[in-house]
Amino acid sequence: MMRPPSPTIASSPTGGPSLERRLPLLVLALVACVVAGFSVAGYREVRTATVTRTIERLEGVARELTTSSARIGDARVGVLRALAADPAITQAVVGSGASASLAARIAAAHQPGDSTRLGWELWTVAGERRFRSGVAPSPRDSAVLAATRARVADTDSVQRSPLYGVADGVGVWTAVPVRVAGRTVGVLAEQRRLGRSPRTEETIRQLIGPDVRVLYTSRGSSEWASLAGTPAAAPFARPATEDSAVLVEGARGSRYYAVQANVPRTPWLIVLLQPESTVLRRPQQFLRHLLGVGALLLAVATLGAWLLSRHVTRPLRRITDASAALAGGDYAQRVAVKGGAELAGLATTFNAMAAQLGDAHATLAERNAALLRANEAKVEFLAMMSHELRTPLNAIAGYTELMTLGLRGPVTPEQVEDLERIRRNKDHLVSIIADILNFSRADAGALRLAITRVPLAAVVSDAVDALGHQFAAKGVRLTVNPVPDDSIVRGDREKVQQVLLNVLSNALSFTEADGEVVITTVAIDQAVRVDVRDTGIGIPAERLDDIFEPFVQVDSSRTRRVGGTGLGLAIARTLTSAMGGSLAVVSAVGVGSTFSLTLPRANVAESALPDANATQQARTYGR
Repeated sequence: MMRPPSPTIASSPTGGPSLERRLPLLVLALVACVVAGFSVAGYREVRTATVTRTIERLEGVARELTTSSARIGDARVGVLRALAADPAITQAVVGSGASASLAARIAAAHQPGDSTRLGWELWTVAGERRFRSGVAPSPRDSAVLAATRARVADTDSVQRSPLYGVADGVGVWTAVPVRVAGRTVGVLAEQRRLGRSPRTEETIRQLIGPDVRVLYTSRGSSEWASLAGTPAAAPFARPATEDSAVLVEGARGSRYYAVQANVPRTPWLIVLLQPESTVLRRPQQFLRHLLGVGALLLAVATLGAWLLSRHVTRPLRRITDASAALAGGDYAQRVAVKGGAELAGLATTFNAMAAQLGDAHATLAERNAALLRANEAKVEFLAMMSHELRTPLNAIAGYTELMTLGLRGPVTPEQVEDLERIRRNKDHLVSIIADILNFSRADAGALRLAITRVPLAAVVSDAVDALGHQFAAKGVRLTVNPVPDDSIVRGDREKVQQVLLNVLSNALSFTEADGEVVITTVAIDQAVRVDVRDTGIGIPAERLDDIFEPFVQVDSSRTRRVGGTGLGLAIARTLTSAMGGSLAVVSAVGVGSTFSLTLPRANVAESALPDANATQQARTYGR
């Protein structure tokens, strides 16, 4: 029988985010990658260029400072050499001591405005001081001078002492040899203090920046001096490389770009420092500006992609909504044919499909209505034929009973036996008519169920009482195991009993004499199962599913020994399914079969039947 398709509402999509969401996210991801890539590349280029320019400026200033310092130093050495060659100096070294002309000569060599010179000293190679001008040197000054004089005597050349701190200043000695006849006979030394040069400081800050530092130190020395001429703490561990820029680690984790350059012909080094944070300030500002522009670009691109996705997906949403309405049974749904070629083609195809589905549904509804009418007519016909057939059959039964009782005259034992055969065949024919009528009603969906609480103990007892004499007559033992007290199911009592009678009748039909049929009731979770096990002929495995089909029997040959229409098990399964249960079978040929009837357990809230379940004892019928 054909039924109209039940409309189903389209379920929510489960394929991930919609295109309207994915497109903006995709554009956002792509633009973010592009912005990030350009930002990183741009920052690296700007950083490299900035660092390179900073190092070039530091190196350029360092070269200027070392050249200027070397030029000034060489001029002062020239003055000292000229003094060392003066006859008054040599006479003071090889003679008995300094003369008045020596003091006048040295005083004449002092340039006005030279505030860094502290004084001169004249010594013999043997270590005898012959002359001193200016203030008396401190012990530290004397120690440095002694070391410098020793190097002059050893090398017979001009020597400059390392820079060293004295009090709040930084001192330095320059010593030249005094020769007589090509032989070094003494040492002329000049003592100076590093002076502050505000003009130089201002020039450096203008060229490089306000936070640049200029320091002095010497090879092999751990003492440092500032550009102001005062001692300074060591900013970092000085690397061995000179005349090149390095990135050094300072105190407290600070980092500096440093350039150290040697003043020619001296042990002095000029070191320029600039913090890395200052050098990278402009690249970082550039990066922040670039990221700000990128964020704005991301927002604009995302908004544009969202608007574009809405514009693109709006026709698709209309088609989706129309499809959902179509799935819900609204076959009049149509969508406007507009947009691009693809969307217009999709809309046209959808409209054609909707029209075809509407026509097919209308045709199907008409045919189904006709089938329903035919089915109802069939049921009415079968009901009428059942009534019409029962009338003569009941008459046959009545007259048979009258003849059997001898009311129409005496009958012989043979005639009584024939009349009993007529009665049995009448009963069989009535049973066949009832099965056909019940199957027709079930197939037409006309079953009426009175669902309530059904105690299985009473149902099993009634079924056994109804068929017990048939088991005894055939010689088949019927054993009923005790039914649990809580075996109360939810169903129609009459239909439950009919199912159990059909299963028991089937077991009796296919079990030979001296066989056995056992009924066992088991409570399982939210259901109760009734197992009917027999020791009959069994069912082949390939026929287990077929026995529940209407008009199908295991033995369908013309010579079969068991009668019937083959509707009993089909009706039993249909009734069981209608009550929310199941009917299954397990069988083996030559061993027997077990039919399992499972029904849902009744809830306490459902109305109770007036007849209560009674405790059942094991009973056996037959032999």
